[in-house]
Amino acid sequence: MKTIKIILLAVAFTFSGVLTASTDPEPTKEALTETISIEIGKLLKNPKFLIEEDMLAKVKVVINEDNELVVLSVQSDDEDLENYIKGRLNYKELSVKLRTGQKAFLVPVRITQKG
Repeated sequence: MKTIKIILLAVAFTFSGVLTASTDPEPTKEALTETISIEIGKLLKNPKFLIEEDMLAKVKVVINEDNELVVLSVQSDDEDLENYIKGRLNYKELSVKLRTGQKAFLVPVRITQKG
């Protein structure tokens, strides 16, 4: 009887170890923001307007169920930059699949002059 209990205990430990090893950990918000920043950087390359000085903006986005960026707001002093960001990002599909659960992300954007 004692050996049956030990065997059942060993099976329980093994089974619980397999279950915890196979779960997919939820990515942190910081990791998601970094991934989204990289994707936004790719989409905002090569602007078609003259950049006289570095331009800054804060972009608030969510990822919809179709894995597309949805721009909620753009905070910038330059209206051309706002329109450029909205036009380049809104409803563009990301190249990586992200499961965000409709969280809003605030991503800083810097457009710089080419050296």
